[in-house]
Amino acid sequence: MASVKPDSYSSQLSSRVDRFKGALVFGPNWDLVHRLADETVSAFRKADAGIEIIRLAAADVDEQPGKLLEELQALSLFGSSKLVVFDASSASSYKECVSAISVGWSDCFLLVTAGDLKKSVAVRKEFEASPDLAAVICYEQSADELASVVRSLLQDQGLAVDAQTAMAIVESVSGNAALVQTEVDKIASYAMGQQSVSLEDVAAICAENRDSPLDALLDR
Repeated sequence: MASVKPDSYSSQLSSRVDRFKGALVFGPNWDLVHRLADETVSAFRKADAGIEIIRLAAADVDEQPGKLLEELQALSLFGSSKLVVFDASSASSYKECVSAISVGWSDCFLLVTAGDLKKSVAVRKEFEASPDLAAVICYEQSADELASVVRSLLQDQGLAVDAQTAMAIVESVSGNAALVQTEVDKIASYAMGQQSVSLEDVAAICAENRDSPLDALLDR
C-alpha cells in the first residue's frame, strides 16, 4: 500500500491487522523507528499474550541465507500467532526481504526496521507497492507534529488534552520522539479516572525535573 504516516500507523495497524502481512518502518529518525517498532510489538502482545516473537538481525541472514523466509513460513512452536522482527541494516538483508516477499507467507507478521532508504531501493518499492504491506517513513518530527502524536495517544486512552498541555508534554521530553510514548503512559496512569489532562498533571509528573520548561508555562 502507499506509505503510512507515523502518527496514523498504530491506529491503521490495529484496525486493519487482518489485512496486513508486514510493515517496513524506516527513515533517518532512528528514535522514531524504534518507538514505532516497540509499539507494534506491544500491540501484538496485547492482542495475543502467547504470541511467538522471533528477532533477526542482518548478521543472522548473512550467516544463513534464506533464514528470514524460513522463519516466516514456519508455524509457531506454541500454536499461536507469530511476529518476526527483522533489523535490515545491509544490502544483503534488503535482498532477503525482497526474496521473501516474492515467495510469500501466511499466519505471520513481518516487521522490518531500517535506516533511510531511497525510493529506488527494492525493498522500499516492494513494501510500498504491495496491498498487504505497509511502509512507514520516519522523518525528523517537529514539535507541532509530536504534540499531535501526544493528543492522539491520550485520546486513545480516553483523555482529552488541549494544545498547550500537549506541547508541554513534548517539551518535558525535550522533543525526543523516542520518549513520547513512555511519558504519555506515565501521565495517563497519573490521570486515571479523569476526563482530561491538565498542565498541573504534567507538572506533577515532571516535578523531579528542576529545570522543566513547565515552570514557565504554569507562571503565564
